[in-house]
Amino acid sequence: MKTVPMAGSMVLWAAAGAIACGSIALASVPRAVNALPGEFAERAMVRARPGVVNLKAGDVSWRQRPSALGATEFRPGARHVLVLDGPADERRRRALASVGVRPGEYLPTHALIADLSRTTPEAVRATGVVLWAGEFADSWKMNGSIGRRAWIDPEREAMRRSGTVALNVVLFEGADADLAVAGIAAVPGVTILHVERSGGDVAVGVFSEIGRLGQIAAIHEVGWVEEKPEFVPRGYASRWILQRNKKDAFPLYDAGLRGQGQVIGIIDGWVSVTHCSFVDPLVPIFEPGLYPDHRKILAYNADWIGYNLHGTHVSGIAVGDAGDDSADTRGVAYESRMVFNTWPGFTEESVFERLALHASQGAAIHSNSWGSPDSTEYDFAARAVDNFSYLNPDNLVLYAVSNGETILNPENAKNCLAVTSSGTEGNQDAMCNTTGDPTDKPGRGPTTDGRRKPEIAAPGCSIYSSSGQSCSTRALDGTSMAAPAVAGIAALMRQYFVEGYYPRGQADTHRGFIPSGALLKASILNAGIDLTGEPGYPNDYEGWGRLQADSTLYFPGDARRLIVRDIRPDHPWALATGGAFRFFVRVESSGEPLRVTLAFHDAPAALQASYAPVNDLDLAVVSPSGVVYSGNYFADGRSIAGESWDPLNNVEQVFISDPESGVWMVRVIAREVNVGPSQSYAVVATGAIVEGCPADFDQSGFVDTDDFDRFMEAFFDGSPLSDFDGDGWVDFDDYVGFVRAFEEGC
Repeated sequence: MKTVPMAGSMVLWAAAGAIACGSIALASVPRAVNALPGEFAERAMVRARPGVVNLKAGDVSWRQRPSALGATEFRPGARHVLVLDGPADERRRRALASVGVRPGEYLPTHALIADLSRTTPEAVRATGVVLWAGEFADSWKMNGSIGRRAWIDPEREAMRRSGTVALNVVLFEGADADLAVAGIAAVPGVTILHVERSGGDVAVGVFSEIGRLGQIAAIHEVGWVEEKPEFVPRGYASRWILQRNKKDAFPLYDAGLRGQGQVIGIIDGWVSVTHCSFVDPLVPIFEPGLYPDHRKILAYNADWIGYNLHGTHVSGIAVGDAGDDSADTRGVAYESRMVFNTWPGFTEESVFERLALHASQGAAIHSNSWGSPDSTEYDFAARAVDNFSYLNPDNLVLYAVSNGETILNPENAKNCLAVTSSGTEGNQDAMCNTTGDPTDKPGRGPTTDGRRKPEIAAPGCSIYSSSGQSCSTRALDGTSMAAPAVAGIAALMRQYFVEGYYPRGQADTHRGFIPSGALLKASILNAGIDLTGEPGYPNDYEGWGRLQADSTLYFPGDARRLIVRDIRPDHPWALATGGAFRFFVRVESSGEPLRVTLAFHDAPAALQASYAPVNDLDLAVVSPSGVVYSGNYFADGRSIAGESWDPLNNVEQVFISDPESGVWMVRVIAREVNVGPSQSYAVVATGAIVEGCPADFDQSGFVDTDDFDRFMEAFFDGSPLSDFDGDGWVDFDDYVGFVRAFEEGC
């Protein structure tokens, strides 16, 4: 893949943490590493399976190990792993807590890290929910790659060759931080750099002699040890391609959606505050700070006002506007504003706090065109993104995927929207390619545990946007250019919901609501269009295809309509293990495809885990004739009938190209909620659809005695069509639910 022509292309590494608080090491490097070190390229796919706990240090076959449940007491101070007889749901967690267990983070599959200092093996056995218990071994706290990875930064590489490594030492949940720091400081050859807290986690940054890793891991409070990584930039989009893919057609702009009132958080190289795309003569920016009256930049959080081509170009794609609609100085959400900061330091706290700061300054959408050049693991940065998204459900975080041969991180985070690059005008139905080599494509998935990344594509080849410090523009290539374009569309979609365009397609403030990040993600992925130049759909290159926003958003006169459900964590329809939610849509014509997308922000995985999924929701769409279509069960680009559930992805989709007319049931099923107590989610449905009336059982358009007779016939036959509450069983609850709906009518 061609490298971005940058003025001083940079790799960033901050041994002591956040850039805003200290110096950074800069080196001239290519934008992307085109091949992974052997240890990553050859790593086998992680698969969850019975009898195994999936750890980064290696799968642990617990059935082949002695259980601590047979002991008379648990060793004081040590953390343990408890393997449960099912999901780590609230019932099992309460049972453990009742005997003094302090349950901690979830491990795949059906296991918990636990503090057992206040209980006994006999009491744990008596709960009846634990199959096995064992001490968390020191060797499980790190993998074997520490000190083996070569670094791009020459200072970092020289340090490695001398036998010193820079580490993040993460403590177990609830550990005594003071005791841990004292223990780490007492290890010879170790220097403590900082102690940071992020979303409940505590991490200690250290320099350490490579031979001291075992002593650090032996400290009871230490839960995970990993090397600090490197971050590098990822290397406008045609606005009409992203909206309708019809030249010079801008349905979102025409409807009044230009990003007004929306704020995008951008983390990248220093943006030029004097470029015409951003400058405000009435509110000049001379130093970092808050600028609430600035037309473009609400906050400039970096510790230095400077210029970087990459950051200026990326920002221009998202929000830039110099007042000329035909110029390359106008971005996708050109009436949105931005808050800005440079790249974070290499700790979970730094990544989390960068995002949290921007959220506190008004940003709900976060665009990132940077990442690690050499790691595929679900690491601290991916966990920070997932933790931030889980704790801040109104936010959506976007990452450009690597331009190398495979996706890396943090784009392998579960809750981020991972963006790849497609071609521009004349080649928009293929992946971005500047070399002519058909195998030269942006980073390919899946993740090391099998999840689908990338997820969406947007134009990234020869994209013109802001450059320099006056009013010039320049063309660059890469996923870096695609991600801010999708962030701009996310801002327009957010405005659509906030200003009450849903469901009638026209602004109505009385109908407006704040959409969750999951709803925005589902809306974007529901608008994916198959890249016909790429074989297979969905696939590991294009994900759900090229974004075409008009495929989801409804405006007056459109044949395709939109129905959404946005279920928040405190909503009564948020789901615990075994729960289900259903609603109905009526397909009025088979002339429009029916597409339904489920998305949810999953709980962050434990850093020790090699298998990142924690909670599992499934999507099922049932036709009027009772045919079940499962989320992500595809062949030849279309959903196929059958019950085949996806335990991996927190995005699931059903796509029916010629749907049967009548009332369809959409179901969300909670297979496992291991971290909760319940899981929020969002569902988006598009097609020639209207809200379905569940009591109109015969699909006549009226509720009458024929509906009652048809339901009773199906009910006594045990037909799945009479599963009114969508829980997978035909029982008296279905009868009660239908009778209530019948009495209410439609």
